[in-house]
Amino acid sequence: AAAAAAAAAAVVIVVVLLAAVAPLAAVHGFNGKVTKQDDFTHLLVSFPKSGRTWLRVLLGYAFALHFELRERSAKARRLADDEYYKKLLKLTPLAEFDCRMPTVAVEHCLTELEFTPRAEWQFPALLDDAAVLLLVRDPRDATVSNYFQKHVRHHLQHADASEPMHCDDFRHLDSPVFEWRREPFCADAARRATCSCFPPHYTLLDFVRERNGGFATAAHYTAFMYEQRARMRALHVVRYEDLQARPVDELRKIMLYFGVTAVRNDTLERAVREASFDAMR
Repeated sequence: AAAAAAAAAAVVIVVVLLAAVAPLAAVHGFNGKVTKQDDFTHLLVSFPKSGRTWLRVLLGYAFALHFELRERSAKARRLADDEYYKKLLKLTPLAEFDCRMPTVAVEHCLTELEFTPRAEWQFPALLDDAAVLLLVRDPRDATVSNYFQKHVRHHLQHADASEPMHCDDFRHLDSPVFEWRREPFCADAARRATCSCFPPHYTLLDFVRERNGGFATAAHYTAFMYEQRARMRALHVVRYEDLQARPVDELRKIMLYFGVTAVRNDTLERAVREASFDAMR
């Protein structure tokens, strides 16, 4: 119960962060799929609901403050505030303001994994010879948060109202609890907020027990990635719990991994403040 309450609170924080950057997603492909053809120096990877959005905001502020983008880049100064913050939150475009900056792409790498039986998992080709930052979280908390995201704060409520609702993302769930169908379950079809890709009787415990996508998948994900580290050019692992407990220290380690040195303490402290729940609210 305590874990569920804590994870539910974390969902609220992430929802606030996502609400703040939702307009950016629509315009700039905030959640776009990364490919080998994209120009990036590092790749941030995580299982869903591991704190990726918060880390992305932390890094955006840390980069902008350390490299003094607004002060030193004429190109950045010419941008209106909203355009500038769109680039800040997407991370990758920030490198266009300063050639010293790393180009960090963000990806779940779950197309191949989340709803696939673990015996059939294939190493994502995107990670081959890549410098990877792997963000991990206690799989118990990640699973609870993932349940609330998929069952309560799912994409159906945010999709274009002119588009028909569908549950294609879950077609490979292969749940023993219910048979997948493309049409969502709705208490009131006229109100998207009442719709879900899971039936009304579907519980947190049902999701935890799922063979594909549940707790076992979340727990296995980190081990799988670590076991495949020899195929990556470099790997740095950061725990969400450590990032919460010691944000400045962990952020400094990440910046060093990206090759960004001599970052001032007050810069990191300000980045943490700017990316806090209170500041985003």
